[in-house]
Amino acid sequence: MCHNTVPFASILVFAAVCSSPLVPQTFCVHFHTDLFSLGHQAFGDGASSDHQAANLARCPGFKLWVAFSTRFAARAKAFGASEELEAEADSKTCRQDQQRTKKKRTRNEKKQQLLHQKLEQLAAQQAEEEEEEPQTLLGLQEPLDKEGYRRAADLVDPEAMVVFLRRLLDSQGGKSLDDSDLLQFACRCSVEDKGFGEVMLLLGLESWTSDTSGAAGAELQLPPELELPPPPPAGLPEGAGPTMFQVEGVAVPAPSGAATLVAELPLEPRSGSVDGGTRLQWTGQGPAPLDLYLAGRPCAALRGGAFVVPLLREQEQERGWRSSRTAQATGQQLSPTGRLDS
Repeated sequence: MCHNTVPFASILVFAAVCSSPLVPQTFCVHFHTDLFSLGHQAFGDGASSDHQAANLARCPGFKLWVAFSTRFAARAKAFGASEELEAEADSKTCRQDQQRTKKKRTRNEKKQQLLHQKLEQLAAQQAEEEEEEPQTLLGLQEPLDKEGYRRAADLVDPEAMVVFLRRLLDSQGGKSLDDSDLLQFACRCSVEDKGFGEVMLLLGLESWTSDTSGAAGAELQLPPELELPPPPPAGLPEGAGPTMFQVEGVAVPAPSGAATLVAELPLEPRSGSVDGGTRLQWTGQGPAPLDLYLAGRPCAALRGGAFVVPLLREQEQERGWRSSRTAQATGQQLSPTGRLDS
C-alpha cells in the first residue's frame, strides 16, 4: 500500500513540474533531493517483502513517481553533460583569449623593437650628418693667402680646392672660370704640388715669382720695350695682319738649386690657325720651356719647335688684346727670343 504521509497529488504535481521541458534544468537540479525525499516519504524505501513489492507495483502513484524520477534523471544527466561541454567551451575560449593576448603582446613587442631600431637609425643618420656638416665648409674658412692655400691642399679634396680657388678669384677680381675648368686646375694643383705663387700666376692674379722650397718669391718687372704689337690696320679681315712678332725676353738669373721660373708676358694670341690654334715658336739660345700656359690653360706639347696655343673663346677675344698671359720655363734664361706665328 502507498504511504499517506505526503499528499499523493502534491508528489504528482511536483514531479510533473520538475520533469517538464519548460522548467529550467537548474531548477530541477536544485530540487532533486526534494523530489526523492517526497517519494520516499510517500512510498517508503522499497518493498520489505514480496507482498509489499506487489502492492507497490500495483500502486499508480508509485509507477508515476518512478517514471518521473527516470525522466528527471535523464534530464539531470544531460544537464551535467551540457555543463561539461560549457566548461570545455569556456576553457577553449579562455585558451583562445590567452593566445590572442599573447599574439597581441608579441606584435606590440615587435612594433616596439622596430620603433627602437628606427630611432637608432635616425640617431645614427643625424650623427653622420652632423659629422659631415663641417665637410661642406671645406674651402670656405681658409684665409686667402699662402697658409690658406696650404690648408686647402692638405685636405686632398678637389672640390674644397675649387671652392678656395673660386673665393680667391672673386676676391682678386680675376678671370671667371667655369666649374669644369676650375676642377681640372684644382686636380692639377694637387697632383703637381704647385705652390701658391705659381697658382696665383696661372690664374692671372700675380706677376712672375720664383717659388722654391725655403726661398722667398721675387717679382720680375718686364721692360717697357715688351709692348703688345699694334692691332692690324682697320679694314683688314679678322685674323689678318703681321704673321710674326719679335719679342725680346729678359734674362733671369737662376736661383740656387732646381727652381721653376714663371714669367708673365704681355702677349695676346690672335685667332687660331688651321693647325688648331696660334703657334708660339721658341728661337734663340738656351733651353726651351718645358710648358707654356696661356690664361692658365696649357698649350700643346712642343712640336717642330713650336707650341700650339689652344683656341681662344669668343668672350676672351672680346676682352681685347691687353689681358696678360703666362709662360712657364725652366733654366737660367727665360724666353731670350720669342717668335709668335699666327
